[in-house]
Amino acid sequence: MKLCSATVLALISATSHAAQFQGITAAEIAASLPYRLSNPIVSVTTMSGDGATIGGSLRQTGVDLDCAAFDCATFAFVWSHVESGGRSLGELSLSAGAQAYPKTVSALSFDGSTSLVTYEYRHYEAALAGDGAVSPLRDPIAIGDWLLASDMAADTSIVVGSLGGEPFRWSEPDSFEGFAGIAPDSGYRPTAISADGSTTVLSDASERRLIGFGVFGSGGGRNPIRWTASEGAMELPPLQSFARADATAVSSGGSVVVGNSLADDWLSSEPSRATVWIDSQPSPLPVISGTSTALAVSADGRSIVGSASSYSPFTDAYFVPEAVLWRDGSAHVLHELLTNEYGLGDELRGWGLRSATAISDDGMVIAGQGVAPDGSHAAWVAILSAPEPGGCLLVITATIAVAFAAGGRRKRPRILRVAQNHCKSEIAWIWTTTR
Repeated sequence: MKLCSATVLALISATSHAAQFQGITAAEIAASLPYRLSNPIVSVTTMSGDGATIGGSLRQTGVDLDCAAFDCATFAFVWSHVESGGRSLGELSLSAGAQAYPKTVSALSFDGSTSLVTYEYRHYEAALAGDGAVSPLRDPIAIGDWLLASDMAADTSIVVGSLGGEPFRWSEPDSFEGFAGIAPDSGYRPTAISADGSTTVLSDASERRLIGFGVFGSGGGRNPIRWTASEGAMELPPLQSFARADATAVSSGGSVVVGNSLADDWLSSEPSRATVWIDSQPSPLPVISGTSTALAVSADGRSIVGSASSYSPFTDAYFVPEAVLWRDGSAHVLHELLTNEYGLGDELRGWGLRSATAISDDGMVIAGQGVAPDGSHAAWVAILSAPEPGGCLLVITATIAVAFAAGGRRKRPRILRVAQNHCKSEIAWIWTTTR
């Protein structure tokens, strides 16, 4: 039996890419920027669709400067974990020779070559940065009305955000339009747009609440909205027994939205529950611990990442959050999954994966932030293994042969389980035909 199982495992190993984990300290990212930062904290906010590039911001600790939003110590970054290096986001030229500096990266194009960046110099402006050039969304720049961009389509053709507090869709320079059925002064702000540009998710911007490790949600008094040009605005209700909801991301085609349902009472034992909406209908994601939130979703909506932590409103204990992957109806603490299922225990020793905030279109690359073994703040990227083309067919053939060679109805199911996690749909067929 052990020899048979080892045979199947060897075939699986031969037909799969090795999983990888890459930790990137905040200091390492800071070294690639033209600014000198001390003890920075890193936040990963986005990933390119191909999974090769991440973007976000660094915040220098121990500094309190009076700027537009008290964030002069915040600096945007784009980092290619494939090239192990950062990319320049340039500076945005304003009137009278002034320069605006990059503050945050909200989105990346599919190949990571173009970044949606918010720049700041006494007020906010948004621009597309790529190919060594910075192109503002509006020209001339009107100082007074802040322009905050939240997300963009994968081909960069559509950008959503807020201008002077009013939600907008942008499709070309100086072309700003609202959302039919949503009043400009509604207080809603776009938080995400589908990769194909068809669907926008808007949340109540009247209040921001901490929902994860350095992650904020809108958390206002009203539920989020899913908007399309053909169907208009549709409310995304919370789960039953929860007071309201917050939406954070949307799948490529717009049919799947993720976020969390929120309790009104923060003394609740479950103040936040990770939630997925399919065609605007809410469903709970499996529970790992007391509180959870979903922060990003793959293109097909089948893989969702976020964070979860134990929670007790009746003690002063602090429960460290953990990065989570929801896939195929199950919840996985990412550190445990990478250690036990992907054999990355040595690479992960001493690492704390606090929140998973970005995922590639195919769901095979996950990124977020956490704590490095030396205790410093860091970003991280995990690349999950995937069977080579045709690999499952080889595993199926070998598993059938080994199962029948073992003989006996009791042994066959145990052998088949060895390959079950690698070729789920195919193994289901094997299970049926060999019992």
